[in-house]
Amino acid sequence: MKKLFVTVFAALAAVLAGAQDINSATDYYNNAVSYYSAGDLVSALAQFQQAYDIAKQCGEQGQDIVADCETNIPILSIQIAKEAAKAGDYDLAVAKLQDAVGICKSVGADDKAAEAQRLIPQFYLQQGNTALKSKDYELAVSAFAKVLEIDPANGKAAVYQGQAYDRLGNSDAAEKAYLLAMENGQAKAAGKQLSKIYLKKASASNKAKDFATAVSQAKKSIEYNPENEQAYYIAGLASQNLKDNANAIVYFEKYLELAPSSANSQAVREVVAALKKAK
Repeated sequence: MKKLFVTVFAALAAVLAGAQDINSATDYYNNAVSYYSAGDLVSALAQFQQAYDIAKQCGEQGQDIVADCETNIPILSIQIAKEAAKAGDYDLAVAKLQDAVGICKSVGADDKAAEAQRLIPQFYLQQGNTALKSKDYELAVSAFAKVLEIDPANGKAAVYQGQAYDRLGNSDAAEKAYLLAMENGQAKAAGKQLSKIYLKKASASNKAKDFATAVSQAKKSIEYNPENEQAYYIAGLASQNLKDNANAIVYFEKYLELAPSSANSQAVREVVAALKKAK
């Protein structure tokens, strides 16, 4: 009889403990919903996680709570990161995304874990663009480098990084970034930027009376952007100074074709006419 009593007592204790556990899980779940409604996402996530951990131990009684938590926990963990990014705190946003990857996997939400992983380079890209607009070029270079570390084929990040390097006066690094961009689907945008770099070099060489180098650099500018009329103009000036009248005519005429209404167009026409007479 005593043994039977002990058995019945143990069973009753287990039932009572189970009831307390499901009640506790329900309380955490309800608190989570309240926090979520109030916009306190961090507290909501913590409460959902508590409810999930307890409900998992409640067997069939806790299945509904477990299922709801498995839906809400991944969404919240990513939403918290997005809110940080929206506020401009990209370092925190990325840290929260990294946390989200583990959190999502812990509740079996591998698809959401993959989503969080994909958002990391996107947040770094946003950080770089924001820094670029605010003229914080060092930060922009760093942010775009992080994108490229994760996704080396991100042509847009390479273009933007090239622009940041360009603003810092590092034309060699800018050129390297633009070349990477050209290899990854950004040939037109990167080509225009490379053309500008070589136009600056050609203009400087022409002013320094290094006419042969100026022609070479202007031709490189044209190679990257055949519509860069200033490159033809510099090539024409440098060729004229080299007494290469035939090529000077070709370059000047192309300049006039691309910029027929430029302020110096009439003067260039007169130069062309004089060069042709001198042939």
